[in-house]
Amino acid sequence: MDNCPSSNNSTNGRELLVAASAAQETAIHVATTIIQQQQEVVARLSRYRSYYEMEIARQNERMADIERAMKTFGQQGEASDSKQRALKVLAASLDDARKTLFDARLAKARLELEISHWVTHATGAAAAAGANGTNK
Repeated sequence: MDNCPSSNNSTNGRELLVAASAAQETAIHVATTIIQQQQEVVARLSRYRSYYEMEIARQNERMADIERAMKTFGQQGEASDSKQRALKVLAASLDDARKTLFDARLAKARLELEISHWVTHATGAAAAAGANGTNK
């Protein structure tokens, strides 16, 4: 009776179920690993974003300080060569602060897009892992 076709079908069915279960476990493990890696990337990108937020605040303060200095310096006494040179230096510093501020805002915006990309993919991977986990 060992060679009975129904016995072979039953054995093949069990083997298929075991193989399918193993494949599902592997898929869940891979999805979980991917989710963990994506969460690590999002955390790192969030730290970078925080850095750029601080840089933006620093440059805004720098610009305000320079503008106050220019206003104060410009209101003082007569126009001399040294005063003109000092105002040019302040203007150059202000221009540099504006460029740095622009770069920081741009970098922050890029990071926010990158974070959004990774969060979307992490959400998709989690949904896929959840779907695989409920099909057991």
